Amino acid sequence: MTALRPLPPAPSLEFARKEAKDLLKQLRTNDPAAVARVHATQSAARDKPSASFVLADAQLTLAREYGFVSWPRLVRYFTTAERQRHRQHSALATPSAYEYWAKSLIADHAKRRARAGKILAEYTPRLFGLSLQEVFRATITENEARHALARDIGCASWAALVAKAEAAIEVRDDGWDVDLMLLAHRALHRAALAKLQAVTRQYPQLLRPSERETAQNGGIVNMSLWAERERGVDALRPIMAWLRTHGLDPDTRRHAQLCGSMFLKVDDVQSMLDRGADPTWVAANGLSVVEHALLRYGKGDCVDLIARHVTPRKALWIAAGLGDVETVASFLEGRGRVSFAARANRPDFTAVGPFQWPSHADADDETILFETAYVAALNGRVPVLEQLFAHGLSPNSLAWEFPLLNIVVQWDQVDVVECLIRRGADPDLRSSAPGVQTAREFVRENILLRLPWSERAHRTAALCGIDVAAELARRAQRPAPTIGSSPELQQIVALAKEDAARQGSDAVLLEHLIIGMLRADGMARYFISRGAVDDFNDFRVTVLDRVRVHAHDVPGTLPPLSADVAGVVHDAVAHAARRHDEAANGMHLLDILAQPDTGFHAWMQVHGGQLHRFREMLDSTMQYDNAV
Repeated sequence: MTALRPLPPAPSLEFARKEAKDLLKQLRTNDPAAVARVHATQSAARDKPSASFVLADAQLTLAREYGFVSWPRLVRYFTTAERQRHRQHSALATPSAYEYWAKSLIADHAKRRARAGKILAEYTPRLFGLSLQEVFRATITENEARHALARDIGCASWAALVAKAEAAIEVRDDGWDVDLMLLAHRALHRAALAKLQAVTRQYPQLLRPSERETAQNGGIVNMSLWAERERGVDALRPIMAWLRTHGLDPDTRRHAQLCGSMFLKVDDVQSMLDRGADPTWVAANGLSVVEHALLRYGKGDCVDLIARHVTPRKALWIAAGLGDVETVASFLEGRGRVSFAARANRPDFTAVGPFQWPSHADADDETILFETAYVAALNGRVPVLEQLFAHGLSPNSLAWEFPLLNIVVQWDQVDVVECLIRRGADPDLRSSAPGVQTAREFVRENILLRLPWSERAHRTAALCGIDVAAELARRAQRPAPTIGSSPELQQIVALAKEDAARQGSDAVLLEHLIIGMLRADGMARYFISRGAVDDFNDFRVTVLDRVRVHAHDVPGTLPPLSADVAGVVHDAVAHAARRHDEAANGMHLLDILAQPDTGFHAWMQVHGGQLHRFREMLDSTMQYDNAV
C-alpha cells in the first residue's frame, strides 16, 4: 500500500480546496508528477486524457493521499477538526500518560471496545466513517492511535497535544510561587486601577497570558469580569478600558463566560446577561452559547435563561436539552428509529469540552437516541426521557458502553434517576468497560457514604434498591481510625517533627504542626495558605525557607510531640471516628484547631486571618466525608 500523506498540523478545508485547484491546473498541463499522483490513487483514471480531468478528480486524489475514501469525507473530517481545535482544555496530563493511553487505545481496539472503535472511526482518516465491525478488522499503527487520541482530546495532532502537555508541565509549581492572580484580585476587588497598573508593571506577564491560561480561566480579564459583578459596571469601566489598550478583550471574554460550566447558578447567568454578555454569541468553534450551555451547565433552569433570548438551531439533541417534546417528536420515525434530519446536527462533545465522547460520524439510531437522552438527562428534562423510552430506547442501552443510569447517579438529578428506574433501568447492570462499578455500587460507595447527611443521597440510594438505614449502620461500624491507619496524618506528624528539629525545638509545638500541614500533600495546605491568612504572598515569605527544604535534608534526632500538639492529634483522630471516616487527615486537624482555646486563633491573628471566614470555609467542606 502506498504510504499516506501525513495530515497538516492544523487541517484547513480552505487550504485543501486550494491544493485541489492547484493539482487540477497541473493536470491540465499534463504535469507528469501530478498525473502520476492521480494514477496512484485512481486506477480508473489511468486512460483519461489530461484535458478531461475535472476538479473532482483532483479532490479525490488529494483525499485518498490523506487516507480518506472520498472528498466529502475529507471535507467532513477537516470541518470537525477545525471546530474541535478551539476546544477549551480544563486540564492536561503528562506526555508519558498520553503515550500510555495511546498504547491502551490499541489494546482496547484489539478487545473490540466500543469507545476505542468510535475514537478510531472518528479520527483516523482511512477509517473515517466506517462501521465498528470494519474498524475492528483493521490493524492500527501506533502513530494512528496517537493521532486519534490527540483528536479525541481536542488537539489537531499528536505534536500539538505533546506541546500543550509540556507547556503545562513548565508552568506547574509546588504551590509556593508568588500568587500573581491574588495580587491582581486585590486591586480588582477594590476597583483600583492605579494599584493594578503597579502590579502589572512589576509582573508584566499578567498582561500577556498564555494560550493555555486564556483557555483555562481567562486570566486577568476573567478576574476583571467577576470583579465587575461585585463592584458594578461603572466601577470597573476604567479598568476595562485600560485592559483594551493592552490588546486584551473583555467583551469577547464576557460572552465566552456565558458558555459556562457546571458550577454556574441562575444568579450567575442572570448577572452576566445584565452586564452585557450576548446570548446570541457564537464561539470560535462555530457553536452558539445555548449549545455550550446545554452540554456544560448541567442545569436546565440556567439554560432556560439563555434560551428565552435566542432561536436555537433545529436539532434533535438541542430540542431534547431544552425540553421541547413536540420538536423532539418531529425527529422520531418508526419505533427505535430517527429521521435523516436527526443526523444533520449532532452534539460535538469534544469541541465543547470538558467532557468528550466521540460522535462517530455514521452512528446508528440507538447511539443517536442515547446521546439525545444524555443531553435531556443532563438538563433534567424528564418528559423528553419518557418520550425517548416510549419510542424504543432501552433504559439499559450500552450504546456508550455505560448505562445512562451509571452516568446520571453522579449528578444531583434525583428526578431523572427516578424516571430511569421507573422505566426499568437496572442498577446492577455492568458496563461493557472492565472494572467499572454498577450504578448501585457507585451510589453505595461514592454517594451515600460520602454524603450520609444528604436527603437527596438517601433518595437516590433508595431508588437504586439500597437499604439506607443498613448502609449507614454499616458505615457507623467501620473500624475507628488511628494514627497508624491514617497515612496523611502520619506524614503531617513526621514533617512537623522534622521542622521542630530544624528549628532546634525540644518538642513539636503548634507552629511546627502548621508547617507539617503546609508541607504535606493535602487539602489542609490550601485551607491554611489561602483561608487562615490574609495575604498568601506576604505569608509565603515568612514560611518559604521552612516549606521548601530538601526532602533528603532530614535531621537525625526528631523531638516528640508536645502535650498540646499530642492532644490536638488525638482529638483529630477521635473527630474522624465520630464522623465514621475511615482515616484522619489534615482537615480533621484543622477542624480541631479552629475550635476555641487551641492557640490557632492567635496564630491566625498574627497573619491577618479572620476566624469566622475560615470557620465558614471549613464548615462548608467538612459537611462532606473527605476521608473516604
